[in-house]
Amino acid sequence: MKRHIACIAIVLLLGTSSWGQGVKEPFDTSKSRAELEIMKGILNTTLTFFSQNSEKRTARFRFSNMKAFYLSGQGAVFEIPTSGFRASGMSNFNFNFDFGPEFQQEIADMSEEIRLQSQELARNATLRAMERARSDAAGSGKNSPVAPAPPAVAAPPSPPAPPAVEVSGAKIKKSLEEAQARTKKLREDAAANQEKFLKSLSEAKIYLIEALANYGDGMTTVKPEEHINLVLTTDSYDEDQRTRADIISVRKSWISDYKAGRLTMDAFKQKVIQYNQ
Repeated sequence: MKRHIACIAIVLLLGTSSWGQGVKEPFDTSKSRAELEIMKGILNTTLTFFSQNSEKRTARFRFSNMKAFYLSGQGAVFEIPTSGFRASGMSNFNFNFDFGPEFQQEIADMSEEIRLQSQELARNATLRAMERARSDAAGSGKNSPVAPAPPAVAAPPSPPAPPAVEVSGAKIKKSLEEAQARTKKLREDAAANQEKFLKSLSEAKIYLIEALANYGDGMTTVKPEEHINLVLTTDSYDEDQRTRADIISVRKSWISDYKAGRLTMDAFKQKVIQYNQ
């Protein structure tokens, strides 16, 4: 009897355990998707406000290319192209080292001119060498008996001479100096734009971090040990046309600590992980 009761108890315990595991709530994808969209709106509003503040503009611009997704066990990721900064008129950033069709045509014309002048120099040198050889031959044969001239043979018509090209080293040097000066100016402008961009990007990050501190707790599907990550991407960042990624990573529990008053804003910002690659 006791053994029978013990068996029933074990079955009941196993049944209760199985029932508890069976009703474990699955990850709510629709809720996560909705929370990602809400946070995208918050981040978009934050960047738009920053854009208006920076440039004293009233026109709104939406960072519509922003992407967001959730990685189980890791957290939420928001990819923000910084091209939206340029489109909103924050600054006329340009990291493109393509100097344009006019500059390329100028270089092509200069190269063709150098080629033609080089050909002309070579032709002139050949003619001078031939004249010197004839002169030397005539000089060495002054006291020699004159051999009878061979019968005249009609010479084939010579090909038309190439058009004369003015050979000017000074002109070539000037063209090269102008091209070099223009290249230097374009690189200096790109470097200045890059410095201006990095300054604005650094300021924008402060706004984004504060937005995460104040509103990140609304992402209930992100667990306390997971992170909310912002990835700000910049295409054609430098002369090598590489893409720069600036990452901001905030642990969800830090947001909860800040909202509960256990962290000040300064202490929260010190915890935030920031790097670029």
